[in-house]
Order: sequence, then structure tokens, then C-alpha cells
Amino acid sequence: GSFLVLGHKGQGKTTTCLTITAFSQSSLLANDRCFLRCNSDSIEVVPHPHCISIGLGLIQSLGWQDKITQEVRSGTITHPGQKEIVTQQIEKGIFTPLFAPNGKEWKYELFPDDMHKWFGISLTKYTCVDRLLFPSVDKHAHPSILLGNNNTSEISKHLLTNTNQSLLGLSAADQNIITKSHETLLHNLEAIPQFALKLSHEIHLNLQSLREVLL
Repeated sequence: GSFLVLGHKGQGKTTTCLTITAFSQSSLLANDRCFLRCNSDSIEVVPHPHCISIGLGLIQSLGWQDKITQEVRSGTITHPGQKEIVTQQIEKGIFTPLFAPNGKEWKYELFPDDMHKWFGISLTKYTCVDRLLFPSVDKHAHPSILLGNNNTSEISKHLLTNTNQSLLGLSAADQNIITKSHETLLHNLEAIPQFALKLSHEIHLNLQSLREVLL
């Protein structure tokens, strides 16, 4: 089966996806953004060509710091959206998380193709979603999973809000206008099993809980 991870910035979407794909045979479709559409009773998903933003602390937790340091030091082309301070810190072999003055985390921007070349994670170009995951991260928490409630407004909030343009076709000026096709999509998403995840900073503990969702 396939899962769609929804949440605000810093809630553990990337942690969830990369923990599962790095330690299982699962493939990665996309990080942060994807395109959805209904086809009969299924929800089809294709990837958005967007870089994979990974916090420096998560890189270290996954054990990827040596490979990324090697690539950066060898002059591998970095994503144009990556902050120079991130590159400089990686060159020094330092993976302490970096934050902007406004609290936003500065991350390493990984090209999707490098996921397979560097870490052996396969990428897929198409899937159908059968589970929704809503993660949150608390470094002091013990990882746990709860069967969530069907919440159309929460699902809609994550799908229809995306900087200036909705990935579902709505512009910033008319995001409150939900067409019949969007209503069908939301209805079908609402019917999919939903899981609320509480994750910690311990990857191996997170993995134990996440495997329960994959079964």
C-alpha cells in the first residue's frame, strides 16, 4: 500500500517518509509536494519535481552524514535554493541543525535522483493512496500511533494551501472555492484510514511504530 503524509512545517513529514524508505523496501514518490486526482474510487498520485529538503539533524539520525559530506567536499553541484551557510557547515562535517532568525530551519536540498544514487532509495512515478498519516515530533515522546478521525477540514487545509498556488488548481484568490472535483477528492480522502503519529528524535524507535502502519 501507499501513504500520503500531511502536516505543517516541522511536524515530521520528511522524517516519516525517509525513515520508512531508508529502512524498508518502500519507494519514495515525492517529498513536500505531489499531484492528486480521483479515478473511480481510487486516488492517484504523481510526483512534483521538487527537491528534498532534509534537516541536518535528520541526516545524522539516518546515518547519511558521511556520504553527503563526501559529495559536498568533492564539489558535487548543490541545489540553487540551498543556503550557503548549510554548504559551509557540511563541508566542516558539522550537522548541528541551523535556523534562520525567524525560526525556520535551514536544510540540505537534495536532488531526487540522488536518493537512489547515494542511498539506494528507489523512486516511483505513480501510486494510489490507501492511508493518510499525520505526524508530529516531540523529542521527549515515546513513538506511538493512533487511528485518527475522518476530518475533511484538516485534510483540505493541507491540500489547498500552498504559498501562492494550490496544487489542485486553485489560485490564491479563489482557494475558498471548491469545485465538484475537489469535493470528490476530499470525500475520497476522508474515507481512507487515517493515523496520527507521535514521533521522537530516535529513528529506531520511530521505525518500530511506523512498521505497524505498514503492515
